[in-house]
Amino acid sequence: MEIITFIISKFCVSIIDILLFAIMVRVLLSWIPLDEDNRIEAFLFALTEPVIYPMRVIVDKFDSMRVMPIDIPLLLTSVLLVILSNLLSHYG
Repeated sequence: MEIITFIISKFCVSIIDILLFAIMVRVLLSWIPLDEDNRIEAFLFALTEPVIYPMRVIVDKFDSMRVMPIDIPLLLTSVLLVILSNLLSHYG
């Protein structure tokens, strides 16, 4: 049973790592002016936004966080994913 838990936790950590990489690339691409129909940017948005969207809903409830010049939901989601990855790596 321990081997199954180990495999599942490593798989989840791998998925989280892929998401974190995609978020990082998305952030870096946001600094570069690209065409509206850029396939890479559309793919990264489709991959990461379902994970980030729940945090956007929570942050939108706070007016003071909505006016900040950085994407707070993206940052908070990244922090939570790192914490989750560390927990899975440590206890999995």
